[in-house]
Amino acid sequence: MPITLSIEQTPSLVAPGQTVFLPGAAGAPSPFVDALLQTPERSAGLDIFMTYVPGINAINLDRLSPSARVSGLFMQPAFGSAQREGRYRHLPMSYAGFVRHLRDELTPDLVAVQVAPPDAKGRCSLGPTAEFVPTAVAKAKRVLGLINPQVPAMAGAASIAYSDFAAVCEVDSALPTYTTDSDAATEAIAANLASLIPDGATLQVGLGKVPAALSRLLRNHRKLRLHSGMLSDGFIELSEAGALDENFPHNTCVLVGSEELYRRLA
Repeated sequence: MPITLSIEQTPSLVAPGQTVFLPGAAGAPSPFVDALLQTPERSAGLDIFMTYVPGINAINLDRLSPSARVSGLFMQPAFGSAQREGRYRHLPMSYAGFVRHLRDELTPDLVAVQVAPPDAKGRCSLGPTAEFVPTAVAKAKRVLGLINPQVPAMAGAASIAYSDFAAVCEVDSALPTYTTDSDAATEAIAANLASLIPDGATLQVGLGKVPAALSRLLRNHRKLRLHSGMLSDGFIELSEAGALDENFPHNTCVLVGSEELYRRLA
């Protein structure tokens, strides 16, 4: 069975020279990262791989030890100085390429994940963010589970057995949220796209202004199917409007959006 730690104790799970994987989007293990930033000596010599998403996840790399190296799928303006100094490495990979990199090149010493409390079968749902976690966990030497009641336990979502965690920590923190605004150009683009989409179409929509506006314009469509890397509040809006094919298993690896979205998912 896993050991139980306070959030202040979790940085003790890492040591210089080790590799740590941190998922992003709604699954970012923010309490663990905050604890690590408060004890920068614990990040000395760490090789951190993360999938923090611009506009959703933020981290001040300057608060890590100068000897820590961070690699990520996405570049952010705030990482500019760290990149120039060799402390941040942008990985120009597709999602499939990053999966192969995780599978074939990395053996994380620690994967930190945020999960829902265990269910009756002792499994902890990853909730709205499966992302690369199943691949990373399969390769990890140890997994830290942040047990968070604010993570919605979703039927059909990937999960981890409570007994498979090396350590667990109870937290109660809000999930990162994501919202977009709109403008005339966005609405015009979305309207053009909507005119090209027939009933019964399968869509990859992602995040951003245009996908959000497009979802609003597709409410009168029927039997739409979603197969997308990321989905947001438009997924719920289309479902409530009766626009989705109820017999199709809509697929995504990340759901991220408003607090209302997370409540609906639960």
